[in-house]
Amino acid sequence: MRGLPIFMHFWVLLVLGGMASAQNTAAPAVTEPFTLETLFSEHDLKVLEQLVTTAQANNPAVVEAEGALTLNTADTELLGRLGRSLEVGVGANMAMDYYSQASPTYNISLSLDVVELLSADDKRTVLSGRVAQARTLTRLAVVEAFTRLVVARNSAESAAQALETSEAQFRAVGSLLKVGEATLNDQLAARSSVSSAAVALLSANAEVIVSLEALAAVVGKKAEAVAEVMAQTP
Repeated sequence: MRGLPIFMHFWVLLVLGGMASAQNTAAPAVTEPFTLETLFSEHDLKVLEQLVTTAQANNPAVVEAEGALTLNTADTELLGRLGRSLEVGVGANMAMDYYSQASPTYNISLSLDVVELLSADDKRTVLSGRVAQARTLTRLAVVEAFTRLVVARNSAESAAQALETSEAQFRAVGSLLKVGEATLNDQLAARSSVSSAAVALLSANAEVIVSLEALAAVVGKKAEAVAEVMAQTP
């Protein structure tokens, strides 16, 4: 690089240094995608599937969809299907006009269930799709609520450990204070840490309770029953 201006020396060195750095940089490790198997233990997965099965048996949308599929019968007559698909509502009322004379008014409403107009095979396909969708949505709701509960439970355990650590530190500061190796400010700070940890534990336990109630609502069981399932030993 002899004969180059000083600023050109700088840019050449900068470019060469960047190329060397790029060559020496190791490629980032490829991480496996998160799945239920990577997030939960085998025992938790069994509990989850048990809760999903219970929820699908209790979910009104699933029960209604499965009932419609079960009651579906083949009918090749369009007129018969049309008759079942139509719902007619008729109403009448009396209204008083300006001269206090009654004038009747009438109304009629029609609603059409398009599914009833389909052929037997197409109707069964639609109804089967409704069942699958209802079961999938129910499973998704259970997985979401279950995951929230597991996270809340782990957070509560961490908060409990943090409180124990803060309490141990507070006791240690008290012992040091007696021999003159700590100050009242140190003790006050340690006590404040204990209070903060206690509040964090209270909040974490509240989240566990709310998460359990949410999961129980999705499953269709009482919170106590869901808690018993969650507490099953492997």
